[in-house]
Amino acid sequence: MPFQKPKTLSNGVTGNYWAVSSMTFTRATMTVNLTVSLYLDSTPGRPPLMASHQFSFVITPAEISGNLISWAHTKILTYANSDVANINGIGTRKGCPDLVGATVVA
Repeated sequence: MPFQKPKTLSNGVTGNYWAVSSMTFTRATMTVNLTVSLYLDSTPGRPPLMASHQFSFVITPAEISGNLISWAHTKILTYANSDVANINGIGTRKGCPDLVGATVVA
């Protein structure tokens, strides 16, 4: 269940396929750490372009028993579209502007 949303990099290359490229779970802290990387398209075997985002979420024991990839995509999109306070405390920004409005593809 990757995401689709175009992004043009500074070198002019445009990718439109965002997918979880790594995921780790730390039982001691009940934390799932994810990297979502941008790919040119959905062609298997291609390396990611030089754009990625790191996410870290706490997971409950009940959530572990479900589909972790589906859970991760839901958490990522919720965070991406949420309003997060700016570091300076003035105003807000979207959690991950690159994924705001992204669509989930099968």
